[in-house]
Amino acid sequence: MRKRIILLILIVLNLATIFFFSHQDSKASGKLSSDITNQIKVHTPHYAEKTEAQQKVVHTQTQYLIRGLAHGALFFCLGILTFLFLQTFHIKWFWYFCNLPFGFLIALSDEIHQLYVPGRTFGWDDISYDMLGFSSGMFVVLILMLIFKLLHKKTVTK
Repeated sequence: MRKRIILLILIVLNLATIFFFSHQDSKASGKLSSDITNQIKVHTPHYAEKTEAQQKVVHTQTQYLIRGLAHGALFFCLGILTFLFLQTFHIKWFWYFCNLPFGFLIALSDEIHQLYVPGRTFGWDDISYDMLGFSSGMFVVLILMLIFKLLHKKTVTK
């Protein structure tokens, strides 16, 4: 029961973080990803030797990658947390896959919410990043659970 409550609190905090970033207007959101991109550019080999046009391409591509990774990372954590939360109920395997529609609904509602934030838009590509992160988080937990189960079997049989 205690584990379930802790996981639920972590899920709510994760959802609040997603909502916080989603609620930033385009200027604040763009500045955040641009600042991170600028930090990465400093460490990019031969960046200073590139022409201004090439630097702009690198900046744009890096910023797009950063935004995709941010989406994926937040939903990766959410996938892990919700999968672990469901596991506390000792539900059959089928129900774990009911977790995917939950992830999709959160991703969809996040994008719909952005329609009401100045300068932000709805993006199917963002939903794709979200779902890739969410399902990857679930998959990592599943693989780790199977590994631990196999290791536990080996130690019990010895």
